[in-house]
Amino acid sequence: MESKAAVQLKSSGARWEVTLVPEPGKPFLLSESVLDQLESCFQKIGTGSRPGKNDSGGSGERPSMVVVQSQTLRYFCVGADIRILEGLNRDTIGRWVSRGHEVLNLIEDCPFPVVAKVRGYALGGGLELAMACDLIYADETAVFGQTEAKIGMVPGWGGTLRLRERVGPSRANRLTMTGEMLDAESAKAMGLLDGLFPSDGLESAIQDFENSVAESSPAALSAYKRILSDERAEARQRCLESEIARSVECIEDPDTKARIDAFVRPKPKSA
Repeated sequence: MESKAAVQLKSSGARWEVTLVPEPGKPFLLSESVLDQLESCFQKIGTGSRPGKNDSGGSGERPSMVVVQSQTLRYFCVGADIRILEGLNRDTIGRWVSRGHEVLNLIEDCPFPVVAKVRGYALGGGLELAMACDLIYADETAVFGQTEAKIGMVPGWGGTLRLRERVGPSRANRLTMTGEMLDAESAKAMGLLDGLFPSDGLESAIQDFENSVAESSPAALSAYKRILSDERAEARQRCLESEIARSVECIEDPDTKARIDAFVRPKPKSA
């Protein structure tokens, strides 16, 4: 069943906000529909297009900064909808991995600074989404984890590359191999975060960054982002090819199938 989660785009002056809206009472999950919506939002942002009738309005002013945030306080994004993985096999998982790469690379290549505003849980593909942004700002409620190994998978949307770049090889190995979840303080100490703030100070910190960015040349920032994209092109392609190959291996493993089944259909605890 397709998730009813949605992605809303709103412009307010020079700030554009991409808001993750989960199904009522559920954490935000990444589905095919959500990836399509994220792609549409960042295509509009990349061209400076005014939000359309299905978006949340706004001035239509060309952005100077983009904020990716969740509508809820408890969850940023907890990753891919595991029900989708249950239906994938060696012939179809490559497209799923490629699609995630396409969308997250689009976010990373956005010509404007992109800040992930993280409150609550950012796990698996949700952490990969945050790491595709230029900066990760969080409050003390944030929890982070590269948790795919718990269901028998590998990070499939660039996490094997971006996590290593952020925290270094040995720390990335530990986090990916154990699926350990980090509280905000630990994540900041490890170098995963670019800023950690009290809940009532997170928005102010992002506003301060926005004000500083506004003093910089938009053309220079866009050119800088293109340089980064050019430098990373080969590394991202190698990462994609490797993550596809290893995802094929994992999805065919009986242990992975059992772990996914147990996640989707947990057995009731005995009395």
